[in-house]
Parts: sequence; C-alpha cells; structure tokens
Amino acid sequence: AGMTVTISDGATMTVAANKVDGSTGPTLQKDGSSGTGIVAVRIGDADKAVNMTTISSSGAASTTFTVFENIDDFTGTLAAATSVNSGVTLGISAAKATTKTISGLGNVSISALHSTLAADLTGVTAGGTKTATFGGSATFAGDLGNVSVTVTAGNTMDTTAAKANGKSITAAGDANITITALHSTPSADLSGLAKGSGTITATFGGTNTFTGVLGLASVSVTAGNTMTISAAKAAGKTI
Repeated sequence: AGMTVTISDGATMTVAANKVDGSTGPTLQKDGSSGTGIVAVRIGDADKAVNMTTISSSGAASTTFTVFENIDDFTGTLAAATSVNSGVTLGISAAKATTKTISGLGNVSISALHSTLAADLTGVTAGGTKTATFGGSATFAGDLGNVSVTVTAGNTMDTTAAKANGKSITAAGDANITITALHSTPSADLSGLAKGSGTITATFGGTNTFTGVLGLASVSVTAGNTMTISAAKAAGKTI
C-alpha cells in the first residue's frame, strides 16, 4: 500500500489480483500520458474475494482481467469486463454477475438467480457453458441473455412471455414455470422450456392472434378474452 508501480511504454505486467488489490496493493500507472503499459490481472481461487474495481482505480494504466483457474464461488467484485480461459469455470452469484461483461472461451455458472430478480445477464457471452440456478419461488424481471436456467425442485419461476421468449429454462423434478402476459408477446417461442414432473403454464390475458411456439406450455385464456391460433400451432396442445 502507498507504493506506485509504473508500467513502461509497451510493456505488460502480469500479476495475481490479490497482489494489486487496491485496498492493500500499489497504485498502478503507465509511463507518461501517452504510455501504452498494460496490467494483465490473473484471477484464481486465491483471488476470489478481491474487489477488482479498486485495481488501477485511477485508470492510469490499461488493465485486463482473466480467470485462469476454476473458482467455485467468487465473492469479490468483478471489473466491468472479465475473460474466462478455455476449460475453466467461473462460479458466481447473479448479484455479482449482473451487468458485467464475462467473455472468453470458458464456462460461467451463476447461482442464486432467484435472489437477484432484476439481473441483467446479457453481458455473459463466454464461449463455454453459461448456466444459472433459480433456487427459490419468485418472479424474474431481468434479462437472461444467452444463459440457460435450471429451476430447482420444489420451486416455481414466474416470468413474462417476453422474458422467456427463445430462452432455455428447465424445471427440474417437480419444479414449475409460470408464464404471464402471453398475449403481449404473441410471437413468443417457448420451445426452450422443459420440465420433469412439474408444470409449465402460460396465461393469455388479452385478445390477440398467437403466432409463436407453445412448446410444452399449457395455456389459460382469461375470462372475456379470445386467443386466435392456427390449427397447426394448437395441435396436441392444452389450451
């Protein structure tokens, strides 16, 4: 703490995140106002509690952040953008992942999605698997991006047809998925919704023509409303 490390023009300093933690580590800066020094921060299990936003907080040096080994439960704070190496899995809560850019060729495993119901996961674009666990009963109002969700047994995930459209959501065991406002997204594709012994239900609360894909969803049209649908789309469905 209190030390200043200058990154020479054109040089890259590779360092473990816990060594340059802004709360205890040095101030990092590039050499001169036009310097091109880079700090390449490596994030491993020993670094999982570090607040990455405090590293080079002055913005004086260009900084990259890379997860290089498996982390089961990241408890620190990610920088705005982080890369995950191929073959590596970053385990992180939805609260920690929301609004972050997580790229690279590795995997991202997101926990406790039910506890951060407005989570924006659109920045999770890593090339490996991108999964999230919904471990409670609640209404999701965020954006899943390209993350596949599993609702754990005994729980129910409620969300709108607009939020579920084109997404992969699996209700494990006796878990349930409840879709609302199907009439407001009449082209919704619900074919990515899967279940075990539980239910997938959707409410059509207006008068409209449905042109999407119901998949396994059973639809209830509320009183006073009309759902218009082709015979081909209605075939074999519960409406």
